[in-house]
Amino acid sequence: MQTRSRTPKCRRHRMRLRIRIPKLKHRKQPAMQTEARKRTSERLRAEADISGSVRCHLTAGQMIGARYRLDRALDRNQRVWRATDDNAHPVVLKTGIEASIEHEFRVLSALHHRSIVASHALVGDDTGRFIVLDYLGGGDLVSLAGLAPRHWLQAIGDVLSALDYIHSHGLVHRDLKARNVLLDTENRARLIDFESAQPIGSRWTAGGTTASIVRPERGDQPVAAADDEFALACLLHEMLYGMPPGDTLRKPLPEWLVPLAGVVDLGLAAGGEAARPDLRRFRAVVESINEQRPDLK
Repeated sequence: MQTRSRTPKCRRHRMRLRIRIPKLKHRKQPAMQTEARKRTSERLRAEADISGSVRCHLTAGQMIGARYRLDRALDRNQRVWRATDDNAHPVVLKTGIEASIEHEFRVLSALHHRSIVASHALVGDDTGRFIVLDYLGGGDLVSLAGLAPRHWLQAIGDVLSALDYIHSHGLVHRDLKARNVLLDTENRARLIDFESAQPIGSRWTAGGTTASIVRPERGDQPVAAADDEFALACLLHEMLYGMPPGDTLRKPLPEWLVPLAGVVDLGLAAGGEAARPDLRRFRAVVESINEQRPDLK
């Protein structure tokens, strides 16, 4: 008798649950539809995490403006896409928070150097704002970290040339790292991602710079070339040893690379800007290696 009395109650309870669930879904639909209609820039800000990364809701095959068709996302946040223009040429479209994208476009429009990615246009529609950039297709320096120098030493020379040019124009990149150095099909390197670039002497803003490449004495000092020089030492450490600074299990290097490792160690030392090598010192060591080892070119 007890079993019979429980069964109808359970069935009635399940029936009540089945009735309530559709009602709850029905009440939420209007709010969800309203949220979906919000402007893209508001959605991007709402989805920005503490590191400033933004996940965008774009799909392959989607048209941006009247000229560009998205092919595939090049990053996990879907901010950077390989696309095809109306002349069937591959390009890169980069989106994100509107103010950052417009800032990067202004910076790139003022820079013209073979080792800096070229920007071609700033386009926009209901989807958002996009910078149109060269598509390089050769990957980034992350994949070459720790390999023999013949794979990456020429690229480091290109990076040095780009940094020298940027600094001569009164700017600091502020986010130099292996992932922000791309290679073209001829294995020449180009520096990308100028969202964080600031004028030399301006007030340092914390956002946009990877924490691990900020020089130890940074504090609230004005933006300086030393910020990129410390990041360069971090980059070279990763290329030499296959790992970022801080790991003590470093592989042994051939004797001809010891001078480069030495200048990298000086660049990472916590002795302040005056004690660290500048770009000229880095360039001199790299050029010396190229002269001694022409097979690396």
